[in-house]
Amino acid sequence: MTIILWGAIVIYPLLPKHKEQSLEVLYVRVDPGPGDLAADARTGGLTQDEFKLLKSLGLTGTLHFGMSEYRGNPPTEALAVIVFTGELHSRTELRQPLRTHVLYVEQGDGWKMYPPNATTTRNKIQFWPSTKDSTKIEVQLDPAIGQSHAFSWYPPLQNPR
Repeated sequence: MTIILWGAIVIYPLLPKHKEQSLEVLYVRVDPGPGDLAADARTGGLTQDEFKLLKSLGLTGTLHFGMSEYRGNPPTEALAVIVFTGELHSRTELRQPLRTHVLYVEQGDGWKMYPPNATTTRNKIQFWPSTKDSTKIEVQLDPAIGQSHAFSWYPPLQNPR
């Protein structure tokens, strides 16, 4: 048994590591307003189909692209678009997509994933209101490496729920 254990200790580091997928997370906010849903000057990587889906959910106003974060090496294998429709009040954890594109849309007090049957991993996308600055949101991707980082929306949200 001791020989097997020592053999495993020596051989394990030499085995090829499972390549983690590359992931992009895009944080988007809907600033409610009258009229059709429109995007600010930046496209932010939202496809026409994703834009149509957001319109079909009854969202109106202007989309503002807050921040993108990346994990892994290009090309990006998975994309998660996080769509905020109101003010963030608590910590949220969403599952990372597995080699596909998903939209997470804040609806009421919860989040819905589109497409709803998309394959996800156990790794999480986490975000929460900053305790240091109420105008910022802190974000972190699993596996967590180092500190979370924060960003603030521009322009500021005028009509929080």
